[in-house]
Amino acid sequence: MLPSHPSFIIFRTDRMGDVVLSLHVPTAIKQAYPDAHITFVVQPYTRALLEHHPHIDEIVTLEHPSSIKPSLKARRYDVALVLFSTLPIAWNIFRARIPVRIGPLSKWWAVFFTVPVVQKRSQCVSSEGAYNLELLSALGIHAQTFPQLYRDKHDSIFRDTYFSQHNIPHTAKLVIIHPGSGNSAKNWPTEKFLSLARMMKDMPHVKILITGNAAELKEHTLLLAKHHLEPTDCMQEALPLSSFLSVISGAAMLITNSTGPLHCAVALGIKTVSMFCPIHVCSPTRWGPYTREMSNHGVIIPDVPTCKKCTGKHCAYFNCMDRITVEEVYTKARVLLER
Repeated sequence: MLPSHPSFIIFRTDRMGDVVLSLHVPTAIKQAYPDAHITFVVQPYTRALLEHHPHIDEIVTLEHPSSIKPSLKARRYDVALVLFSTLPIAWNIFRARIPVRIGPLSKWWAVFFTVPVVQKRSQCVSSEGAYNLELLSALGIHAQTFPQLYRDKHDSIFRDTYFSQHNIPHTAKLVIIHPGSGNSAKNWPTEKFLSLARMMKDMPHVKILITGNAAELKEHTLLLAKHHLEPTDCMQEALPLSSFLSVISGAAMLITNSTGPLHCAVALGIKTVSMFCPIHVCSPTRWGPYTREMSNHGVIIPDVPTCKKCTGKHCAYFNCMDRITVEEVYTKARVLLER
């Protein structure tokens, strides 16, 4: 039995998409315990994903595993919820003697949890977002919530200013094409994204914007002329995450691989088309869009058998991602845009 004003500390210290797929967990907790205090721990580069969230009371960035110790001493927590389990986190919440320690039973250090939960996430039968919510069932919390990113008026001002400076009319349907990814899965080739951009640019009232990090933008820029694209079709410089979210929030659609910006767009209510590889652990069942509005999102997988891992040129279907045609993605995107 938790106190009437319980204090929670939530850990999700991996990547951008993983954090987005955890944003509905504080909402579910506040629905069950409106007076709860919620601290959310993330890596520094994902902090912007949590800003303005109405159900998160405190954000802690974890520079190094040992840097969590002062935060654990600063407040008496009733519950530690570990959405992404690492040994340093499990050990430190155990040493801090937090009474309720919940996490997945997937590593040996789950012995430091008071409530290790059997999930078998690698079987990919549910979304990562659903697996995160499932951990709350140990507290009797059974919620149907979905991730949402929250922006404020300053973000709107930045977005409007950026669009004005880059000649993006407010009447245009902005389609963001994001070829890059964190390389957690096999990707659709960059050159096909650029061929797609050329096709989409010819659609009525459509404005394209090719995005990426600094290294990716440099690569994209070198390929623009080959695909009959203009420098203005590509983001000129990489933006900080908070600013990038503001730009995404003004888009009609984002087209990308299985990557963090995909989940950001979904959580902002933006339509998406995404390409996924056939490796089982990369399944869109687990890592695809997670939202009530699934009809606003298209997922494309090459028509080949599911595999355990990529064996490269030893595979009869290599390179399977190349089998996804530009025309197939264009058709999916056009149908969604016109809906």
